[in-house]
Amino acid sequence: MDKSCTSRQKKTRKRHKHVRSTPPELAGSIDSPTISWDEQFPEHRKISDRRSHVEWKRGYNSRGDDLELFCQDAEDTTGTFEVEEWKKFCHGVTLSDVENGVGAAGEDRIVWLDDRTSGGNFDPKDGGKKRKIANPLTAQELQRTLAEPRFDHKMKPDAARRLVYISDLSPGCIHALASTASSHQTPVLRKAIHKYLSFQTSIGFNTSPSGLIFQLDLHLPFFMLKKETAPEKTSGDGNLTIATKRDWTNLSFLGFPDGKTFNSEGKDQGPEGMEVWGLHEAQISCVVTGSDDSKWVAYGFVDAEIDGILAECDEEDLRFDPITSRVFEVHTPIWRPRDYWIKVLEIRIGQVRKEWDDILYFLEKSVDIYIKEHPFTLSKRPETAPERSVEMKKAFDWTVQAMALLDRVSGVLADTVEAWETFKKRDFKEMGYSRNSKALNIIHALKSLKAIRNTFQELQNHQKRLKRISESCSGFSKRLALRLNVESKEVADQSGSTSELTVSVLYPIALAAAIFSMQPGAIPFDLTARSFVLTIGSMIVMVYIIRFVNKRALSCWPLMQTTFAKCMKKERMRDFFGGGESSVLQSWFGVGVPTTSSAYGDRISAIDQERVLGTSVLRGHGNPIELQSIAIV
Repeated sequence: MDKSCTSRQKKTRKRHKHVRSTPPELAGSIDSPTISWDEQFPEHRKISDRRSHVEWKRGYNSRGDDLELFCQDAEDTTGTFEVEEWKKFCHGVTLSDVENGVGAAGEDRIVWLDDRTSGGNFDPKDGGKKRKIANPLTAQELQRTLAEPRFDHKMKPDAARRLVYISDLSPGCIHALASTASSHQTPVLRKAIHKYLSFQTSIGFNTSPSGLIFQLDLHLPFFMLKKETAPEKTSGDGNLTIATKRDWTNLSFLGFPDGKTFNSEGKDQGPEGMEVWGLHEAQISCVVTGSDDSKWVAYGFVDAEIDGILAECDEEDLRFDPITSRVFEVHTPIWRPRDYWIKVLEIRIGQVRKEWDDILYFLEKSVDIYIKEHPFTLSKRPETAPERSVEMKKAFDWTVQAMALLDRVSGVLADTVEAWETFKKRDFKEMGYSRNSKALNIIHALKSLKAIRNTFQELQNHQKRLKRISESCSGFSKRLALRLNVESKEVADQSGSTSELTVSVLYPIALAAAIFSMQPGAIPFDLTARSFVLTIGSMIVMVYIIRFVNKRALSCWPLMQTTFAKCMKKERMRDFFGGGESSVLQSWFGVGVPTTSSAYGDRISAIDQERVLGTSVLRGHGNPIELQSIAIV
C-alpha cells in the first residue's frame, strides 16, 4: 500500500512539474480547451471531394468564367472589393491561356507540389506513399495535376496530405487554383489569395460555418531592406505581377552612412543607376485547411524576394519543403496539420524578425546622425539667411518623409504583434493543444510555441524602439518649427528696416526731385541747391509727423470705438424712454441723431392693438372678420 501511494505521489509530482514548464500565458489555454480539436475534427472523416467548385456550379447552369464561378459560394463572406482586387490582378489572362500554356503560364516554373498519404501511424520516419511530380511546375502543369482525382485515383496513391508552394503568385496560378479547388476549399482559398495580394496580416484558427472544415491562417506582411538599383516605374499597363504590385520606397533621403558621401539633399552622389538603399514590401502566406488530421492541404504563397527564384533550385533543394523555408525534408513529413502550421509559424516569424532587426538598426542610425548634424541652433549657423532658409526647407522635407515612413512601418509591425496577441488569447484555446491531445509530440509543439513567444517579445521591443525614433523626429520637427519662427521674425525685422529707409529717406528725395522738375513759374521759390536741400528736409519732417500721428491714432482707435459705442447706446435708451434732454453726440458733433421714440411708440401701439384683437377673438367677442376690418381702418 505504501509503495503504491509513493508511486502515485511521484507521478503527481512529475505531472505538476510538466505543467509548470508550460509557458505562463498559454497555460490556461492548453489545460482547459473549450472544445478539443480531436472532438471537432475526428480522424478519417468522410467528405465528398470529387468535383471542383467550378464544375459543380457549371452543373447547375451557372453563368460566368472560372473566376466568376469561383466567387459564387453559399458560404461566401467575401466583399465585392476583395474580389475585384484579385480579378483586376488576373486581367488579361484566361483559363484557356493556362490550359494551353500561353505566355508565362507555360514558361515560368514557380510551383512546387507534394502529394502523399500516410500509412496511418503519423510517424515522421514513415514517408508514406508519394505521387511522382516533376518539380518545379508551371501554371499549366499545376492546373493539370490538380485536375486529377485527389482520392481513389486508378494509377496513383491518394493525395491526403497536399502541399502547394507558389513563388510570386501569378494570374495563371490563380486560374489553376480557382478552376480545380473543391467547394470546401474555395472560401478559404479565396480569402488567402486576397490577403496575400493586398498585403494584409492574419494569424488565426477558424472553422467553416458548417463546422466541417478547419482553417489555419498565417499572413505575415513585412519589409525587406536592400541596397540595389531603383526599380523602374511601371505605367500600370499590361498584366500585373507580384514584383510590380509590391511597393518600393527609396531611402536615400535618410542619408545612411555606409562609407559613401551624401550631398545636402541626402541623395547618394554618383552616376545614374547607382545602387541605393530601398525598402521592399514582402509577404509570406500559409493557409492549412482540411477536414481532419489525415486529409488536409497547405497553400504557401511567398514572394521570390524572400526565398529566391524557385526555377534556379537544384534537385537537392527540391528535396526540402519550401513552405518551411527548406528546413524539413519531404521524406520526413509532419503529418498532422496543427503541428505543421505551428512549425511554419515558428520558422517564418523568425525570418520576419531578422528583417525587422536590420530595418530598426538602419532607421535608428540614420535618424540619429541626421538630427545630430542639423542642430539648427543660433550659435552654430554662421551661414547667411538665404542659405539657412534653403537648408531648413530641406530639413522640413526630410522630416515629413521620415515621419511618413515611420508611420507606415510602425503600422505593419503593430498589426503583426496584435494578430499574435489575438490568436494567443482567443484562437489558441480552440486548437486543443492539451496533454491529452493526439498531437504526435506535444512537447515539441510547446517548444515551438515558446520560441514563437520569444520572437514576438522581440518584435514588441522593436515597437518600442520605433516609438522612440518617432518621438525623436517629432521633437526635431518642433525645434525646426521654432527655428523657422525665429527666421521669419528676423526676415520681418529686416524688411521693416528696409521699408523704414525707403519711406523716410528715399520717398522725400524722390518727391523733392519731382517738385523741382516742374515749371519754374509753378514754384513759389527759387530753384537753388539750398532750396532743394530744405525741401528734402521739410519732406522728411512731414513724413515723420504723419507717421507719428498715424501711430497715435491707431493706438487710440480702440478707445474711440468703445466710447462712441457707449454714447450711441445711451442715445437710443434716452429716446426709447422719452428723454428730452439734448443729445450728447449732438453737443459733441453739432449734429442730430435720428430719434427712435416715435418708431418704437408706433410699434408698441400696433403690438397692443393686435393683442387686444386677439384676446377678443379668443373670448368669442365679436366677429374675427369685423375685428380685422376695424383694425385695418
